Amino acid sequence: MAKMFKLVTGDYVIANEIIEDAEREVYIAKEPYSLMFDPIQGGVGALPYDIQYTNKIQDEVEFKKEHVMHILDEVDEELLKGIEETKKKFKELKTGIVQPSNNQIIM
Repeated sequence: MAKMFKLVTGDYVIANEIIEDAEREVYIAKEPYSLMFDPIQGGVGALPYDIQYTNKIQDEVEFKKEHVMHILDEVDEELLKGIEETKKKFKELKTGIVQPSNNQIIM
């Protein structure tokens, strides 16, 4: 189940899974996405975490425990649907492969 956490920088990150590595004092986030709030349009956007710094979508990112303010165990379903759409669009951009929606017929 997806979880969301807030960093000391004020950034919100949502991940499919967060694993705690107590020995190394880090959290490992699987498929992390940064959330961007747009108060003017009243929406929320999402980008793969660190996409603005790298040319590759990271499957896992480690965060030091001291940089995580809190973790939310439940994430709104509508927000998760939006992130899934974002993942699909990034896949299309990277690979050029477009997945048709379920209600389209391809001949």
